[in-house]
Parts: sequence; structure tokens; C-alpha cells
Amino acid sequence: VSNVFVVSLAICDLCQNIIVKPLYVHTYVAREWVFGPHVCLYALFASNLAILESILHVSAIAFHRYIMLVHPKAARKFQSCRAIVIILVIIYAFPLMIVILPSIRRLLGPIHMGEEVVFNTRIMFCSFIKHSEFKIGAVLKKVLFLSVAAIFLLYCYVRIYIVVRKSGQSVHNTGAHEGTFS
Repeated sequence: VSNVFVVSLAICDLCQNIIVKPLYVHTYVAREWVFGPHVCLYALFASNLAILESILHVSAIAFHRYIMLVHPKAARKFQSCRAIVIILVIIYAFPLMIVILPSIRRLLGPIHMGEEVVFNTRIMFCSFIKHSEFKIGAVLKKVLFLSVAAIFLLYCYVRIYIVVRKSGQSVHNTGAHEGTFS
């Protein structure tokens, strides 16, 4: 089951590399954005979606491993195709809600380069005009999101480590598979 999440993550990353990255390769060479405001907005949304989806995929992989090793009795609930589909829908839908819903007004109206979106030459990336300058609030939101994800991953893997370590000591102490664990 965890392979489904890994394959989905690989597909997500492949799409990002095929659909968005070529735009930025050209931009790094040309040192300017030549694709217009609509493509700039598209690249901005696609990049943000891919980043959020990647973080959620990695979190789902960690959570699945955590459930399998730390709570094996509950693991059956997460092994069904239905559960996997639900988790994958959340992984793809949640970033859409975070990135697209707040920007519906921008998407439905006319888009003009320099008014709504801008290519920021300092970071060589498209951004909304209101985010083109350093703002502590935007940075704090991103740091908070990444911190929560990092804490979640750390918790999952520390708990996995503890369970595996105890299991190894238990096997070693009983004499079974002696020499397997050190």
C-alpha cells in the first residue's frame, strides 16, 4: 500500500518537472519572463500545488508506516483500496482548496502582468504582486506549515524507531535470531 503513495508522489513530481520546470529553465537562460501573465499565473499555481502535494505525500507515507508498525491492529483500516483512494483524494484536493479557492477572483478576471502577477527577478519565480516584496506574514505562514509538517514527520519516525528498537531488543533478549540485531 505504501508503494501506491510512492508511485503517486513520483507521478506528482514528474508532472511538475514536465509541465512547469521547462518554463523556468528558459527563464533562467533568458533572465526574463516571456510567456505572459496567464502562463505566469499557471506556473505559480502549479508550483505551489506540487509543493503542497509533495509534502502531503511524504506525510502520508510516514503516517502509513507509523500505523503499520506502531498500531498494527488499526493498520487493516488503512490497507483497503477505499481508504487509499480517500487519502489520495485528500492529498490532491486539499492543496487545490488552499491554492485555488483564495484566488478564484484572480482566475475569473483579466490578468495583467505587473498588476496581479509579476516575475520576481530576485527569486526568478512568478509571484502575486502583493507577495513580490518580502512580507513577514507570508514567510511566517510558510514556516508554520513546514514546521507542522516537519514535526509530524519527526513524530512518526521517532515512534517507528522506538517500536523497531524495542522489537529488536526483545528478539535479542529472547535469543531468537541472535546476531541479527545489534
